[in-house]
Amino acid sequence: MAQPGLVVASHGRHCLVESPDGGRRLCHPRGKKSQAVVGDRVKWQSSGDEGVIEAVEPRRNLFYRQDEVRTKSFAANLDLVLVLIAAEPEFSEMQLARALIAAEAEHIAPLIALNKSDLVEPFERAWGRLMPYQHMGYGVLPNMLIGALIGFFPVVINTAVGLTQVDEELLDLGRVFGAPTWKVFLKIRLPNALPYVLSALKITATAAVVGAVVGEFVASQAGLGMVIVNAQTNLNTPVAFAALMWISIIGLVLYGLVGLVARWWAPWAETGS
Repeated sequence: MAQPGLVVASHGRHCLVESPDGGRRLCHPRGKKSQAVVGDRVKWQSSGDEGVIEAVEPRRNLFYRQDEVRTKSFAANLDLVLVLIAAEPEFSEMQLARALIAAEAEHIAPLIALNKSDLVEPFERAWGRLMPYQHMGYGVLPNMLIGALIGFFPVVINTAVGLTQVDEELLDLGRVFGAPTWKVFLKIRLPNALPYVLSALKITATAAVVGAVVGEFVASQAGLGMVIVNAQTNLNTPVAFAALMWISIIGLVLYGLVGLVARWWAPWAETGS
């Protein structure tokens, strides 16, 4: 019997399909032609160690590139397309326009991220070239904000949960003593939310490092991400592992700093206290 799944990765004719329970299975299409792309909702059946994709459910959109020779599909059912470009060497406005047109044609919101903010003059020139796109209503962000965006949603969601998941007996006690709303927020809701916020910050501290490195993978000529790319190109495995170790160390240091702040700022937020 066919079961639902989400395509989370694609490798040639094979796709990695995630089931609703979180399990993942390598699948291939029935027949020679592969139509499933990352983001597709599919119906698949188990076949030995792998699976067979029986059908692709209707898509909300499909992000693809087309020229005179062929059409290349990238992903489906997208909410946002991040177009990452570099200040130096200068980006191609034709390629940028093609990406924006492809996103607009499928009603996908595009966001332009400009890398290499440390190169002052090239960055200012590139930022000036992007001004017409800003006037047309496209979002344009420096690449350094990608890390902040990655960590934004966990913090917001955890904060909302912490502010709402308050012991009703504490709220009743505040009402009995006639505490105004602002005082209930400061003395009851905010302290209750701090453990949730600090937990989210621990996740964000490491995720932001990953986001910054991913940005360097795509459009950068410096940084640990670019060191890894160059090491892979030159088959220099020790350098690649050294860069990965530095990334891990940076993540652990940031995680530890958040933990120290948590102990000083909200000691009751520590597990078991």
